[in-house]
Amino acid sequence: MRLSDLELTRHRERMLAMKLFGINNPCQFGEMAKFLQLVTQQQIEEAVLFQEECKDKNRSVPRIGEVLVDRGILSQSQIGIILQEQTRFGSSDVDDTLAEIDKEAKKADESLSVSR
Repeated sequence: MRLSDLELTRHRERMLAMKLFGINNPCQFGEMAKFLQLVTQQQIEEAVLFQEECKDKNRSVPRIGEVLVDRGILSQSQIGIILQEQTRFGSSDVDDTLAEIDKEAKKADESLSVSR
């Protein structure tokens, strides 16, 4: 599955809205993969269970993306898309944008308070 530029833009807008309203953690790999509709919640949970089994058996714990690729759920190119989007939403640009929106909202609230 290849995401178009338009789809990525829509996902980015939704992710910004999610971050604005404090919904989940868009910077976690599984959350981003689910958000991009590349995996299901059940697939994430099964991959996490596998990680826990590895840990319990004192084996090397693979990253969740590696588990999903090994199981044929994700491709390497999809991993790249998820990591790219994770980076974008973990970046200071998003935090700066959110801070600016918050600042503008506070100004608007103050203006409303003064005019009453």
